Amino acid sequence: MNDPEQDSRLVETIMTADVEAVVSTTTIEDVARLMSERRLSCVVVCNRDVPIGVISERDLAQLLTRLIAAPDLPLGTAASLMSSPVVSVHAKSTLGMANYKVEQHAIRRLPVVDDLGKLVGIVTQTDLVRALSEKVNRQRENFGREVQTHQRELTEKIRKLETSERFKSEFLAHMSHEIRTPITAIIGFAESLTDSDTSDQERADASHTILESAST
Repeated sequence: MNDPEQDSRLVETIMTADVEAVVSTTTIEDVARLMSERRLSCVVVCNRDVPIGVISERDLAQLLTRLIAAPDLPLGTAASLMSSPVVSVHAKSTLGMANYKVEQHAIRRLPVVDDLGKLVGIVTQTDLVRALSEKVNRQRENFGREVQTHQRELTEKIRKLETSERFKSEFLAHMSHEIRTPITAIIGFAESLTDSDTSDQERADASHTILESAST
């Protein structure tokens, strides 16, 4: 079941304000003629502008089926054909609440009323589905833009990290070279100290060089 507050937009933002209304004493012939001429899917039956029922194309189709089976069946008035009691929604209600009522009562149309309960429009299940679809599409577009932004930020962070790693590697390579150079000299002169052919003066010079290399 849908949460009545899942869409906080108002019914008045999507309702059809140009809605046809008839009174309960309007003949079925007149209702059918009005719906045919205006190409309406329904009319609202009102008593002093307050909705009391709805007549839909389906209602007329069912009546036609009965007339085919019983041609002498009296047509009657709007009051005899309308679906009632009517389920309405306030113009200031949310779309979430309107959709909740549509699903809760398994209906396709909701007369929209004002603070006095008077008819000001109508909203259909198709209107609600279209509004929800538009909302989902906008959310998808916003999400796509957010993903692209995060991807750009991540790419920039990776680039900076790679640059930092490259500088770090170059620095370590340079330091390794600087360290190896005196160590190589120290090892070379240390080996000469163990050579039996090295003179005392050469050993003294080698020792001095080792000390200088160690201090650099």
